[in-house]
Amino acid sequence: MALAGKGAHRPLPTEAAPHDEHEDEANVFCNVYDILPRVNVVLRFFDPNLGIYHSGVQVNNQEFSYGGHDDASTGVFCARPRSAQGCVFREQLPIGRTGLDPIEIRGAIAEISRQWPGNTYDPFKRNCNHFADHLCLELTGRGAPQHVNRFTRSRVVKGVFYRCLLPLGRCLERFYQPATICYDDDAEQCAGGAGEEAVVSGARGINRVLVEAATAQKLKANKLFKECAYNDARCCYNKAMNYLQTMPRRSEEDDEVVAQAERVRLALMLNLALCDLKQGEYARAAEACTELLEQDPDSQKGLYRRGVAYSYLGRLDESASDLRRVLQAAEAEGDSATARDARRELARVRDLVDAEKQKDREMARRMFGVPTAEP
Repeated sequence: MALAGKGAHRPLPTEAAPHDEHEDEANVFCNVYDILPRVNVVLRFFDPNLGIYHSGVQVNNQEFSYGGHDDASTGVFCARPRSAQGCVFREQLPIGRTGLDPIEIRGAIAEISRQWPGNTYDPFKRNCNHFADHLCLELTGRGAPQHVNRFTRSRVVKGVFYRCLLPLGRCLERFYQPATICYDDDAEQCAGGAGEEAVVSGARGINRVLVEAATAQKLKANKLFKECAYNDARCCYNKAMNYLQTMPRRSEEDDEVVAQAERVRLALMLNLALCDLKQGEYARAAEACTELLEQDPDSQKGLYRRGVAYSYLGRLDESASDLRRVLQAAEAEGDSATARDARRELARVRDLVDAEKQKDREMARRMFGVPTAEP
C-alpha cells in the first residue's frame, strides 16, 4: 500500500487461530485500517474479510508500521496507536504476548528497522502488511492474520495494477501529488512507558526508538569493556552505530533527535577507538579518531587516542603533535588528570624518538666504518 514516509519478505502465516484465553492477555495487537472504505464495502459482498488494508503493530501503547521513500534509511515508523490518516481504522486484532521489557522491545524494533529500509518498499512483495506480519512473528511467534494482506496476492489485482494502474499513476503524478497514508506526529507517545525514565528526551517517533536502543547497546558495551571483553564490547558498539545509521530525517523538527544521535555516535567512535587500542589495532584506532576529529576537531579524547595509536604505528611526529595539543588544552582548562596522562605519553614518545635517533647514528657509524662505543 502506498504510504508516506513509505524486512526480508517471508510467506504469510495461516489464518489466525480462533479466540482463546491467551488473547485476553495479549499485549501485541495488529491494527487494521481500510485504505479504500467504499471499495472494501463492495469487496466484502464476495468475502467478509476481503479488502485493501493498511496495518500497524501496537505494543506498549505504540504503533509501528512501514512505508516507502527514496533513500536507504529505515521505512519503519512509530506513532500513537490508531492515528493513521488517509485511511479509516477498522479493527484491532490481538496477536499474542511478548515477554520483552520496554528497553528490550526498543532493541528488537531497532534491529528489525535495519532490515526494512524505505527504498525496498514494494506494494505486493514488501509492504506495511508484510512488515506487520514479520514484527508480530518476531515478538510473539504468531504472524498477522492472513486476510490482512490477501488482496496483494491476487493475480488479477497484480495484473490490473502493473498493466493499467501503475502506468496511469506515473502519468498523473506529473500533475498532482496523490494522497498518502501518514500518522500523527507524536513525540510523547513514543517515549518510554508510564513510570519509565527515558534514556533520551525530546526525540520523535522511530528516531527516538533508534537513539534509545543505541544508547542501551552503548551501556551494555561499556560493561563488557570494564570486564576486558573488548571484542564483545566492540560488537555492541558497532551494533549501536548501525542503529543510528538507519535513522530517517524528514523535517527540521528532527533536529533535536539528530543532534542527540550525533552525540551518541561520537561517543561510540571514541569507545571503538579505545577497544582497538586495547586489542593492538592501532591503524583502525587512528582511522576512527581521524573520522571523529573531522566532526569535532577539539576532542581531547580523540586527539589523545589518535596520538597513542600514531606512536605505535611509528608516526612519532604526528603523535607528538596530537599529544601536545591535548596537553595545552588540559592545562588551559585546569584538567590535571588529562595533563598528567598527556605528559606521560609525550615522555614515552620522546624516548621513542631518541631511540630512533640512536639507531640512525649507529647505522651511520657502521656505514662509514666508525667503531661504536662499548656499552
